[in-house]
Amino acid sequence: WYPGIESLRYISTQGGRRPKIVGILHAGTYDSNDFTYRSGMRPWGHSLEAAWFNIYDLIFVATQYHKSLILRSHQLPDTKIQVTGLPFYPAELQQFRAGKESIVVFPHRLDAEKQPEEFLALREQFPDIGYQWIRSYDVCQTKADYYRLLGRATVSVSLSLQETFGIAMLETVALGCLPLVPNRLSYPELYPPTFRYSTLSELLCKIRLFCQNANSFLPQARELGLRQAAYLGSSIERMLELL
Repeated sequence: WYPGIESLRYISTQGGRRPKIVGILHAGTYDSNDFTYRSGMRPWGHSLEAAWFNIYDLIFVATQYHKSLILRSHQLPDTKIQVTGLPFYPAELQQFRAGKESIVVFPHRLDAEKQPEEFLALREQFPDIGYQWIRSYDVCQTKADYYRLLGRATVSVSLSLQETFGIAMLETVALGCLPLVPNRLSYPELYPPTFRYSTLSELLCKIRLFCQNANSFLPQARELGLRQAAYLGSSIERMLELL
């Protein structure tokens, strides 16, 4: 969503030179759980997106799930949208690693599509495990505060209804958390079954399991972090090869 990009195509048409224009997309009205759709922008936003998609010579997205969302909504050649991942460099976060504490963290915005109230409801199911349940937006004033919280947390939980990539959960993994993500949206492309749940009962079981046996799962989480870093760290190279 970059209003004004059409001006670049207009200028290039008038000037005789035609630079390649590439879009790196995050979300839009083609996703019914996205803010743009829920706020009522779909009636005019859909046509605007169609114009932009026509302007772009190539479109990069992070996941196959995101590509499928766009293709279900807009008539585009399959080859115009390329799944490359998005750049993510967890080594830059290592300064925030700390000793792990008994914390279950919700690293997302407090917006409806992230289901922050449901996280608080989950907390009520575990009065006996001795963990703090913290929503990052409730306590963090700066990005450094946020990263320090992730560095201390042991388990991270996503309940998202909208996710085309999931940077917040990637950050929790980079800082040593045991992630729990829903078996939907973009998550199955980036997380193995150990860290996914399909039902509420499965989520409740895995939260208890991770909290009570964190050390047993840390090697798998570290391996996951390494795989994510290797794949996403080469995203720029994949984009450049396609230009």
